[in-house]
Amino acid sequence: MSFWEDFKDLFKTKQKLEEEKSAKIADALKGESKITEQMKQLEKLYQMGKEPEKDVDELFPSDSGLKTVEYTVATDEELDDRAKSSLLGDYNDKKNKINSETNEKLENLGVKLSETKQKEQSELNDLKKKIEEAFSDVKSNAIKRGTTRSSIFQNSLNEVNENGQQSEDEVVKKYRTAVDSIDAQIENLKETRENALNNLDVKYASDVKEKLADLTKERDAIVKKYEEYNNKIIEKQNRYALEREKAINDYLKEKQEQDKLTEEYEKENGYTGDKKDNYEQRYNIAFDYYNSLSSDIALDALNASPSMKYYLGIYYDKLKDVLSNKQSKTKKYF
Repeated sequence: MSFWEDFKDLFKTKQKLEEEKSAKIADALKGESKITEQMKQLEKLYQMGKEPEKDVDELFPSDSGLKTVEYTVATDEELDDRAKSSLLGDYNDKKNKINSETNEKLENLGVKLSETKQKEQSELNDLKKKIEEAFSDVKSNAIKRGTTRSSIFQNSLNEVNENGQQSEDEVVKKYRTAVDSIDAQIENLKETRENALNNLDVKYASDVKEKLADLTKERDAIVKKYEEYNNKIIEKQNRYALEREKAINDYLKEKQEQDKLTEEYEKENGYTGDKKDNYEQRYNIAFDYYNSLSSDIALDALNASPSMKYYLGIYYDKLKDVLSNKQSKTKKYF
């Protein structure tokens, strides 16, 4: 800053001087963007040359490798269907056998009933012919003897009629007894079949219930087995998660302590190797820029920088000292 500029500043208010200083610092920060890009490139080169930091998730995988078992078991409805279908074949076979045997017997009785009725009708027809023949013989004899008007003739006719009716009653009675017996056998067969089918249904329902109980017991045993296994796996996973969290915390704590020791060492002894070369290049770039600024705002511009402290590392304080010394040596005329 020239003498004349210092002289003019004497006549400015403190607020005016502060405003002008703030404007200069703002301009300096805008100009800083030129070197920020160079800093970014140097940072990128430095990071590429560094040994990559170990990833916490790779060192301590979140997945324990333990897997629960996914399983699907039959519902109660499905087990009920399975129990019924497993016994349905035998049930249908027995049902068909009962119906088949009964139908065969009923068919035989039906044939027997038909034959009995036919025999009854045949005997009645034969008897009717014999009665008619007997009436004819009585009439013929009476005509030959000329007794058609006598009581003997009438008595003979009555006798033939009574004997014929008695014979018909005996035939009907004989076959009615046979038909009733066959009808009773038919009804008995139907009742026996109905009872057998009812008993079969009861047995089938009982067997289904027993089979369902067995299937349910097997299903519940499988569920219990997998639940116990999965509970153990979940317990191990939870324990692994806690142990992993502790291991990560221990690792990060140790790393933090190591980084702190490294930082203290570098602060005392400086950077070494490629890191030293890289940060010296950064320092030189920053030095050239801030040294080109007016000495009265260079230090303040550096303090106001949002990124220089990060990019310069331990060289940040070095640059501050240089700019501070430069500022303190700035010539004052009054």
